[in-house]
Amino acid sequence: MKTKIINSLMLAILFTGFYGISMLQSQTCLVTFQADLSEVEIENPATVGIRGSVAPLSWTETMIMEDKEGDGIYTVKVAFENIISGQEVLYKYVHGDVIWENDLIGGVGNRSVYLYEGKNKLPVDIWDQLDKYATTNLLEAAIGGKFWDWIYIIGSDKQNGLSPEEIGLKITAFWGSMEWLDSPQILLSWEKTSQAMYPNGYFKTIENSPDKVVYKAMKTWLKYFGEEDQIMNVTSDDMTRVFKTNTEAIAMAKGWKCNWEDEGEFFKVTIEK
Repeated sequence: MKTKIINSLMLAILFTGFYGISMLQSQTCLVTFQADLSEVEIENPATVGIRGSVAPLSWTETMIMEDKEGDGIYTVKVAFENIISGQEVLYKYVHGDVIWENDLIGGVGNRSVYLYEGKNKLPVDIWDQLDKYATTNLLEAAIGGKFWDWIYIIGSDKQNGLSPEEIGLKITAFWGSMEWLDSPQILLSWEKTSQAMYPNGYFKTIENSPDKVVYKAMKTWLKYFGEEDQIMNVTSDDMTRVFKTNTEAIAMAKGWKCNWEDEGEFFKVTIEK
C-alpha cells in the first residue's frame, strides 16, 4: 500500500504539475514566523516585528508581531501572494526604532525561508542567534551537498508534517522542468561530484553510456549520526529515503527507468532511458 501511495505521488509530478508548469503559476504561501525575545530588554513590546525581502514584508517597514501567551515568544502569520515555488525570503526581527537582530554581521545575519504553496509554521527563532541551520540555501545544498543544510531542510519539512518521500518530491519540484537534464550521464556525474566533497565519499562507475548508467556510491550522511541515530528530528533513514525518492522521481519525470538498491553503507543506482 505504501509503495502505491509513493508511486502515485511520483506520478503527480508528471501529470498534475507538481513541478514544471506549477512552478510558473502564481501561488499563495502562509508562513507563521516565531521569535523568542524572552531574554531581550524591550522598552515597547508593541514595536517587535519582522522585516524582509519579499512583499508583504519589506526592509523599510516593520510588520508587527504579538506575544499572545506572554512568554516572550512573538508570532505573526504572513501571507505571501503570487509566489513561485522555491522562492527565497530573507528576513530579520526588529524592535524599537529600529534595533535589528544580528546587526553587527549585516546581511550575513539574514535569516532565510523558502516559499511553497500552502501553510508553513517555522521553528522558533531566538533573537540574535544564528545556528548552523538558520540561513540555509536550498540551491547550495543541492549543488554542494552540504550536510547541515540538508538536515535543516529535511528537519523543517518533517516538523511541518511532510514524510521523507514527500520531501524528496518537493526537492525534485525545486528543479522545475529540468530541460538541461538530457542524459542519465549527467546524474552520474552529479553524484560523483557530490561524493568527492565528503571525506568518506566513495564512487564507482559500473556502466556508463548515453542511454544507461550504473553506479555505486556511499551514504555519506551516515558518518554524522551517533548512537541515537538522530540529529534535530532527522534520522539517517530519513536521509536515505529522501535521496532515494529524489533520484527515482527525477528519473520518472524524465521518462527513464530507475532502480535504487540499498546496500548497507552504500547504494547502487541503475538509470536507463
